[in-house]
Amino acid sequence: MQGRHIAEARIGRVKRASAVSLDLARLGLDDEDLVVLAPQILELRDLTTLDLSGNRLTALPDSLGGLTALTTLHLSDNGLTALPDSLGGLTALTTLHLSGNGLTALPDWLGGLTALTTLDLSDNGLTALPDSLGGLTALTTLNLQNNGLRALPAGPGPRQSQMIMS
Repeated sequence: MQGRHIAEARIGRVKRASAVSLDLARLGLDDEDLVVLAPQILELRDLTTLDLSGNRLTALPDSLGGLTALTTLHLSDNGLTALPDSLGGLTALTTLHLSGNGLTALPDWLGGLTALTTLDLSDNGLTALPDSLGGLTALTTLNLQNNGLRALPAGPGPRQSQMIMS
């Protein structure tokens, strides 16, 4: 739990500094043992990269979808079993890492993130993918390794230059 308090202290310092106006584009809170996100993170509207991998997050706040400038979101190696619908509004995302969680199904809105070029879904419990993923035409890397997938989605599909499955 100590890591969580350290992260909140860092964000607290950022919030106080932002009274002058702080343009923070990247925030790395990976491996900080976080179980919840400090609310101040969700006020950093200019973030383009957010790394929350390697924590103990089991759920994400809906307000995370308000960080619409995000282009890279790392959520790997947490305990996520579902994704909030608000993340469907992160249409600027080009990179999304969701590996090593407990995801057994994906929301249809994921196929609406048409700017995605990299999607890592490895090491989850996925047995099927939504057909909406066929709309990810910019996708160049799709990692589906270590899932129980039986079929790929129908439709025109992404033009993957690298697809990793096993």
